[in-house]
Amino acid sequence: MSGTGGGGGHVIQESPFPGRVGGRVTGGTSPTPHPPASARNVGTVDNRSEIRDFLATRRARLTPEQVGLPRAGRRRVPGLRREEVAVLAGVSPDWYNRLEKGHISGVSDDVLDAVARALQLSDVERDHLYNLARAARPARTPAGCRGSRSRRASSACWTR
Repeated sequence: MSGTGGGGGHVIQESPFPGRVGGRVTGGTSPTPHPPASARNVGTVDNRSEIRDFLATRRARLTPEQVGLPRAGRRRVPGLRREEVAVLAGVSPDWYNRLEKGHISGVSDDVLDAVARALQLSDVERDHLYNLARAARPARTPAGCRGSRSRRASSACWTR
């Protein structure tokens, strides 16, 4: 292992990942640096901002009158309130808030259908909502790999 300038045996190497401070990685003995956390997200796509924007814009284009609700008081922003969408979809306001914040990975098709109906989504928009949910779901783990403690079984799962 080659050190640099009395660095205590640390290896300094160029980073293949753009955006690293100074373009260099220091320390450790690994011949390859670890990728940034965003690149290590195996099996899922972080699309929370896209989900948030999609649901918020669809909610904003509807008025209470369009969905059969009475207009209650002054509104700071156009469209339905989150609580109103939750009532129309038949889910709790907390659950809909979680959805609109982008936490959509464990949502059932029934809930997605209910939200799509409440927001009066077109077929194309409904498909897009399902695609966003599908992209947010973690990749399926083969049945034999769940909870395996043996190194051999664990490595076999990564090579399938």
